[in-house]
Amino acid sequence: MSAPRTPRRDNVIECEITAALPNSTQEDLQEPVPLRVKGWDYPPTYQALDRNVLLQHATTLTDPFQKLSLNEFAALPFSSLPPTARQQPHERAKSYYASIAQLAQRQEELAKFSRTLITFSLCRGSSPQEQELTGAERRFVSNHIPQLYPVSCPVLDVEQNAKEPASKIVQRIETSLWNASRSLAFDTLNVMHSLVMARILGRIEWFKNDGCRFFYYENQILQAKRWPVIHVCEAVAVSLRHVVVGGARASSKVRQLVRTIPLWLKRHVVIVEGTKIKSTTVISDEVCDHHLPACQIYCLVIGSYVFHGWTEEEIPRFWRT
Repeated sequence: MSAPRTPRRDNVIECEITAALPNSTQEDLQEPVPLRVKGWDYPPTYQALDRNVLLQHATTLTDPFQKLSLNEFAALPFSSLPPTARQQPHERAKSYYASIAQLAQRQEELAKFSRTLITFSLCRGSSPQEQELTGAERRFVSNHIPQLYPVSCPVLDVEQNAKEPASKIVQRIETSLWNASRSLAFDTLNVMHSLVMARILGRIEWFKNDGCRFFYYENQILQAKRWPVIHVCEAVAVSLRHVVVGGARASSKVRQLVRTIPLWLKRHVVIVEGTKIKSTTVISDEVCDHHLPACQIYCLVIGSYVFHGWTEEEIPRFWRT
């Protein structure tokens, strides 16, 4: 694939792409490339999410991130601690720190998965795990890994844990773990949002007539520059399938990605299936419109964030129904 030429414009298609100098040695792997297709910016002009502001406005958590925080809190060892054990200082402390460790493990898995998503956007074949990245691609991945903050919970004072009423200590522990569970949900939301702003993940927009428009990216690194490929699709007769149930409808490439999703996050990931009525693909400055009625199209999403999209033709024949 050669470096992009001068962007083409006409009265139907508008495509704006920042061009790189062919002989430039300056790496530009972190700055996003602005794309505008048919009057739409991809991604839209979102602002960076401020984690502290989000934590102060807890109601900003939307589905499925609200459910994620509830599920993670319920899955903590302390949440399942029997009432009799909650009366014992040693059991309380043991379960409390086990819960903190579990949340920290979740955060490590989230960081690993964010790296996988960035690598997946560079995938040239069907197996993201097997491809060998170039030096420039590895730097691209490193530059875009979102920052995550360590899990923060108050230290449990030994004397207070032993002397104060059990109900008071339990309430304090539950409040700390509830805040930490919500913090994990906010971190997950922030990772997805950051990757959209970096033009690695896409977004989906729902229409009232049971339809949707979604977009997703594929990135290439050439001459230490990033050249994104963007796919914009519109579909009708849309339905949702849980990824565990609808996973058989995934392409081989997406199957590899699904296997890397942490289990606690996978239960909130769904496959959107619909009939594609139109799609636009931008490769460098080449803009192609496709009108393919009765063509099934799919995308893998969590909330409004799109990991990837694919068509019926990309699904292995023995999985088609």
